[in-house]
Amino acid sequence: MISVELTDPGAFRLETRPGSWFVSAANSRRLKAELEKPSFLSLEEKEQVRRLGGLCDNGAILYVPCHGRLMWLYRTINATRELYLRCDAEGQWHFGDHFRNMLADIPCRERSLDEHALLDHLLFRFPLGISTRVKGIRRLTPGEILCIDTSTREKLSRQAERSPCEPFELGIEEAVSALEENLRSAFDGSGTDDCLLFSGGVDSTLMQSFRPGGSKTLTMTIDSPEIAFETEYARTAAHLLETDLLIVPLDEDGYRTLSEETIANLGQPIIPGFQPVFLYRAFQAPFRLFWVGDVADTLLGHPQTRRIMNPDERPQFRNELTEPFDSPQGYGALSNTSPDIKVIRRLFGERAVSARIEARLSLVLERARIRPGKRLEEHAQLTSLVEFFCSANEAVCSKRQTAALFGREIGDPFFSRGLLGLATAIPAGIRFFHGGEAKPVPKALLRKRLPEYSFYGKKGGSDIPRTRFCLSGPFREFFQDSAFPDNMPPGGKELLLDPQKDWSYLTLSAAIFSTWQERVLKAERLEKVPCTRLFRLEQKRDYHTGGKRY
Repeated sequence: MISVELTDPGAFRLETRPGSWFVSAANSRRLKAELEKPSFLSLEEKEQVRRLGGLCDNGAILYVPCHGRLMWLYRTINATRELYLRCDAEGQWHFGDHFRNMLADIPCRERSLDEHALLDHLLFRFPLGISTRVKGIRRLTPGEILCIDTSTREKLSRQAERSPCEPFELGIEEAVSALEENLRSAFDGSGTDDCLLFSGGVDSTLMQSFRPGGSKTLTMTIDSPEIAFETEYARTAAHLLETDLLIVPLDEDGYRTLSEETIANLGQPIIPGFQPVFLYRAFQAPFRLFWVGDVADTLLGHPQTRRIMNPDERPQFRNELTEPFDSPQGYGALSNTSPDIKVIRRLFGERAVSARIEARLSLVLERARIRPGKRLEEHAQLTSLVEFFCSANEAVCSKRQTAALFGREIGDPFFSRGLLGLATAIPAGIRFFHGGEAKPVPKALLRKRLPEYSFYGKKGGSDIPRTRFCLSGPFREFFQDSAFPDNMPPGGKELLLDPQKDWSYLTLSAAIFSTWQERVLKAERLEKVPCTRLFRLEQKRDYHTGGKRY
């Protein structure tokens, strides 16, 4: 038997004469139309999968044939949709788009951590590659095509796509025009039952400028003084755009309880920031679809690329920037790691940490190409790619699964193939930092569309004031009455009992992992995500051909 569980409201199953297709994609209507064309159905199965994968934008595909024993899976290079799989002891295959559902099918006594689960969580915040933190559950990686022989359980995987590296180059003005065209197309038909998650910053304000007047926006607030000013950003920008702004307040006193609820229901650890908890609450608002601006800064000017492209900040990274871009000791390879990496190196050992950094670097370089140029620009490109594949993509996959808990969808226009190609067509020397500012292309477009907007300075962001939260806030004395993460080195336990500034990020990350470990991984019973659609395809022996029929 083969089981498929879908939680994404936009995912669909379509049966053709050769077999069953399960598809989740940003352009699902186009893919449905393609699946019904006689010219498509006349292709061999492998070619059908390749063709549909090439047409698919931000999506994942599973194909189960009616005859034969080969199943095909495909995930686009820009997908923020996961596709998980596992084979149980009886040889039955299980597929799904939500990690909580996959874990719920495994009895508690049989669940065990992947050997790198804790270190990857503390070092990178997310698992690497096919890993999902739990043994026996695999996932597709960006750009992967996977063929499974159900009779032998053999899996054949290869990289079907790589991140684009456009041969032509765009100047700032050309890039601004192209970005405007892409965003106008993305928001064409934006309806009354969708909502934009709004901070009043450059990305969300730019996105809202393409939506109809009076369309809904939502911002989350919390009574933490470090980011209180951001609410005024949102109010002022909403007024300029003449949009309806819904403000949902939270308080610090209830933050730990809500974060634990988020982890327990999502079924995964979250990052140590406000945003995952904010979104868990936001997705309960009565809208079908929520627009997010993730990866705009990753592609077009993230703070980590700004630091090396800005001559005033660059000198502090001189040693890392003298390394080749593909060196494990280089700036790009070391970017997007925990701010407490020195403490993590002491706890887990230099060899273990370096091995994971090298594994991440290899993963990224297998999926992308760096445009040759100045070493500084090569490091900036790699930094953007590490952020794209190993952080921004992972974060939006988690957001999508959070939204699915409440039957909601995510719209993420900056993850489109068009925007990814556009970004790589801009020379790195001006793409990330130009004219004394980061994100030059989105800011130039926003000045064009909303000249009166003026909030181009530093924002508060969604980072938790972690030292205060550990010493006197919601997570004070967390490990006095909570379990330590399994596999935590002995020296780490002493640090967690006495949190300080130099390891406060580590402390919060460990608290999150501990919550997931105790409330999800070790839970005797895990419920399936509400509104999960279950499809079962029974296997039948075909005695004439020796194959299997589903």
